[in-house]
Formats: sequence, C-alpha cells, structure tokens
Amino acid sequence: MAKKIYSTIAAIAIIAGIIFGVSSYETKFATAEDIKQIRCDIELLGERLENKILEDKIHDLQRRIWSLEDRYGGTLIPGAPVEIRNHYRELKRALEMAKTKVKNIAMNKVKVRGM
Repeated sequence: MAKKIYSTIAAIAIIAGIIFGVSSYETKFATAEDIKQIRCDIELLGERLENKILEDKIHDLQRRIWSLEDRYGGTLIPGAPVEIRNHYRELKRALEMAKTKVKNIAMNKVKVRGM
C-alpha cells in the first residue's frame, strides 16, 4: 500500500515538473518574433539618437553663430578679423550640412515607413 502511495506521489511530482519545465522553457527563451521586434526597436532607438545628436549639433552651431553676430554685429561680420570671418563661414557651412542631414533622415523615414 505504501509503495502505491509513493509511486503515485512520484508520478504526480514528475508530471508537475514536466509541466513547469515546459512552461518555464517557453518564457525563458525569446522567439523569432521577439527578436525581430527587439531589432526593430533598436533600429528606431538608433535613428532617434542620431537625430537627437544632429539636432543638438544644430542648436550648438546656431548658438555659436549668434554669439559671433552679437559680438561683431550683423550677419556678414564686416568689422571682424579675417580668422573670425573664416570661422563664421565654417560654422554657417556646418550648420547647413547638419540641417541637410536631418532633412535626409526625415525623408528616409518617410520612404521606409511608407508615411
């Protein structure tokens, strides 16, 4: 009689262990769909980070341009030394390039996402 009880308890424990093991196995490992979603999220995060970095660069360049304009007056800075005028032109060029990159990124998002 005791042998039957022990074998029944062992069978129940084995079945419970199998059920628990299968359910934990399914939740422990990522499925292909989960991995695809994670990759998509990472790509979006990368795009957002790149866009944020470019926007910060644009704001910094604009602030530096305004600082030079405030210090030397006007947008052409006629009274500034040659080095300052060259630096001003480089800043303007870099600002336009950064704005173009942001614009291209936005256009690529529209093309890729079909918006």
